[in-house]
Amino acid sequence: MRWWLVLVALAGNASAEPHRAWHVGTNLRSELSTHAFRVDGGVRLGRVDLIAVLDPMVWADGEMDVDALVSYRINRCGYRVFGGWRAATIALADGRQFQETLLIGAMAPLPQLGPLSLQFGVELAAVLVKHGGGVPTDVTSFSSSSELGDNLNVGMFLRIGYEHAL
Repeated sequence: MRWWLVLVALAGNASAEPHRAWHVGTNLRSELSTHAFRVDGGVRLGRVDLIAVLDPMVWADGEMDVDALVSYRINRCGYRVFGGWRAATIALADGRQFQETLLIGAMAPLPQLGPLSLQFGVELAAVLVKHGGGVPTDVTSFSSSSELGDNLNVGMFLRIGYEHAL
């Protein structure tokens, strides 16, 4: 319950000024469950940010993942929490397997690099459902340590972005 009080207190410090902008950027990622380079775009509406993240490497290996995220700025310094969904597809011997993943995380601003903004992020990705590819549908129960290891990933990323007011 204490973490909720801290989150509410931080959110109370956020500026009430409306800020609307579109943005594009790149993600350089550390985890093994996605490609290391991804592109994103979205729209910022005050403290809320709607983001789509795409995998440009689909043309190289046929594996693809797409994220839909909502982030919320919790203070004036630009710290954000986010949640979302990742839909991924990988090639198996008998077709394509689809993986549905829940995402939660946080982002912290880094110093500006000219017109570019930099953010450091941490993300927890929990694969909830795997289906297709000639194998039975698998709903993750997280009941064993092997399921945790196979279906729970922690990753870090550096986002380099450009933003322009709407």
